[in-house]
Amino acid sequence: MNVRAGMGLVIATTLLAMPTAALGQHTKRDRAADLLTTLKAGQWIRLVGSIQKDDAVLCTEVKLLTGDFLDDDWNLMGTVSNVDTRKGEFTIGPIRVHPTSTADYDSQEGTVRRFSDLRSGMIVEVDGTYVRDRMFFAKEVDDETDEIGRKLGGEKHIQLVAKVERVDVAKRRIMAM
Repeated sequence: MNVRAGMGLVIATTLLAMPTAALGQHTKRDRAADLLTTLKAGQWIRLVGSIQKDDAVLCTEVKLLTGDFLDDDWNLMGTVSNVDTRKGEFTIGPIRVHPTSTADYDSQEGTVRRFSDLRSGMIVEVDGTYVRDRMFFAKEVDDETDEIGRKLGGEKHIQLVAKVERVDVAKRRIMAM
């Protein structure tokens, strides 16, 4: 089943991460269709997938999240494709990440302590706030390269926690971020 999901850009094919026992004998396709028809703007979801040529994301997983989320609970993990020291930002796929002046940096090896330690090819996880126009303000930047390694699925792979903006069931699209 093709599902297009967007953070102003994310497009997804969905294989849902929902407990099989809770769903009986439904197929993954049935679960994907069920989720699409029940998703509402303002709900939080977790998407995992690979970035396509048009900056869309072809998802392998979409999960509805529950709980209390704040405006700074957005999460993004992927490979740094570019570091712009002049602008003080880097990109993960099509998303520009701008660490705040008080952002915390972390890595297992202790090699990432500040913005200037970031390099293209690193796998990072950032927490913060998504704003419009593909801009993410990060309050935390964690180098996950050693821990995640290439398990994430290569430089075109991305994972995010985002808020649903709208759902188009007919086109199988979820706009998020």
